[in-house]
Amino acid sequence: MTFMIILSNNQYIYKPIEEKLAFFNALYKRDNQLAPSEHYLAVRRYLQNDGEWGNWQSLALQGIADLVARLDRDDNSKLLSQAFPHLPLEVANKTLELLEHAKLDQQLSHVIASLHQQQLLSNEELASLYLRALAGASVKPLTQQAIKQQLANANSIHSFIAVAGRLWQSLSDPHLLKYFFETIADQNDPELFQQIFADLVFI
Repeated sequence: MTFMIILSNNQYIYKPIEEKLAFFNALYKRDNQLAPSEHYLAVRRYLQNDGEWGNWQSLALQGIADLVARLDRDDNSKLLSQAFPHLPLEVANKTLELLEHAKLDQQLSHVIASLHQQQLLSNEELASLYLRALAGASVKPLTQQAIKQQLANANSIHSFIAVAGRLWQSLSDPHLLKYFFETIADQNDPELFQQIFADLVFI
């Protein structure tokens, strides 16, 4: 199985076009001072409605994208920080896919980092989603620590793809870069090593 086949078949890493389109639409409306979609308020009400986390099926992806694009408005970052530990997997996954393109303030950065650490104990693939979401974290040492934790628990390609694909700027730290490649080498997978090395060189 090739690197690209693995990537395309992985639910935690592959980014369907609908997420990108929804976030682009949200950014366009925000930057042009246009109102968000009609789904925005529904997402906010859901996040405010403590105890009703199971009633997520009517939420629209565009509404989540609108909220993520407006984290610095309407107390959205605080609202999401308080709600995130309670979100069902389906909602959390979609939100994380969008958060990796956003700037996270200190509170939200710490929440995502804490949840990332929890997921490392049970689900490396899901932890890689939380790790990717830290790409825009305002607390850079927090991101670097999360990368080290992910690599220390790496047993598959998911951790390496998350770092190389979304957090490659953190690898400007020579010590972290060295640890990254040493951890890949420990996997005894020359094809994986060569592919990721080539991707980073291209970047």
